[in-house]
Amino acid sequence: MSPAAPAYPAAPAYSGQPSYPGYPGGYPPQPGYPQPRTPSGVSAIFAGVLGVLGAIVAVLFFVLFVVAVVLTLRDSESIDSVVWAIAFAVVRLVEAVLLGWGSIALFRRGARGPVILAAGCGASILFSIMAFMRTLISDDQLNAGQLAGSGAVSVILAIFPIATMILALLPATRRWVAAPR
Repeated sequence: MSPAAPAYPAAPAYSGQPSYPGYPGGYPPQPGYPQPRTPSGVSAIFAGVLGVLGAIVAVLFFVLFVVAVVLTLRDSESIDSVVWAIAFAVVRLVEAVLLGWGSIALFRRGARGPVILAAGCGASILFSIMAFMRTLISDDQLNAGQLAGSGAVSVILAIFPIATMILALLPATRRWVAAPR
């Protein structure tokens, strides 16, 4: 017969991970390992500041075009100039509202802020295209240099809205908006 196996005492029940005071239910931060950082928000802040500046410029242009409509109606020039001035004024008013609203929503970390700001930038780019189209179809006899100058001005006017739109739609901006305060 085989000898009987020796009897061992039963192991004590395992109570789980020991808890450290001040760190309930987890490990303390370990030195030498990077801790998760919150997004800095640089792209969002730049986009918001450019949006506010764009809204101010759009309001100034809106006032300019309203004055142009009044003066054109008073001098009873062609209806074509009045229609273009009204169209420019409406686009600039929409742009000012969207840029201002989007910038404020972005600064308040609203989820829709970047999208509204990008829509305002789209209105600004639309204005640049409209201004160039107006030059192309005008009754004035313009030479190639004047057309090129008008095109260059339209491109320059579109640089800031394009930069603002890119900054507003960057993933870093979205992370900053979604990050806890």
